Amino acid sequence: MIASRSEDDTVKLWSIETRQEIVTFKGYQDLGWDVAISPTGDVIAWGTNDYTIKLWSVEAGREIATFERHEDWICSIAYSPTGDMLASGGIDGTIKLWDISPWSLTKWRNSPASEQIQFEGLF
Repeated sequence: MIASRSEDDTVKLWSIETRQEIVTFKGYQDLGWDVAISPTGDVIAWGTNDYTIKLWSVEAGREIATFERHEDWICSIAYSPTGDMLASGGIDGTIKLWDISPWSLTKWRNSPASEQIQFEGLF
């Protein structure tokens, strides 16, 4: 499965096998620059230009959580390989680490360049 973010403020999921669109998420303006799919494929996360992270259920097709702690646009989102953590990098120069299960901010640090983040190695 692949997720895409479009200028028409939609996020779409695509099947790699069939090359067909699976679902379109609409109804949110000011989508940010990045979108990530959980390792299980059931939750999509994306950053927004209103400084929040939105989590949407793929099955329900609706928002299930919002994270608010960045002070500027969110430009990068990544799930941990296990799917229990989410990292976000913002124009505000911070990288934040979110615990998915209780929906809370775990850690953050300032970073001079947080344009792209990814999880590597073991936790």
